[in-house]
Amino acid sequence: MTKKILKISGIVILLLVGILFATPYLFKDQIKAKIAQAINEKVNAKVSFADASLSLFKKFP
Repeated sequence: MTKKILKISGIVILLLVGILFATPYLFKDQIKAKIAQAINEKVNAKVSFADASLSLFKKFP
């Protein structure tokens, strides 16, 4: 019984970590659009950028 719980817990943790790594790549365009929209609302200028690097663990810790 405990092996089954540990196995399921391990699979869930691996799935969550996989989702954390995949999210920036899957939703890159939507994230860039939201960031550009938020910046343009806060500053009194039109801001644009060509590319952005998105990573949840790039500079961790």
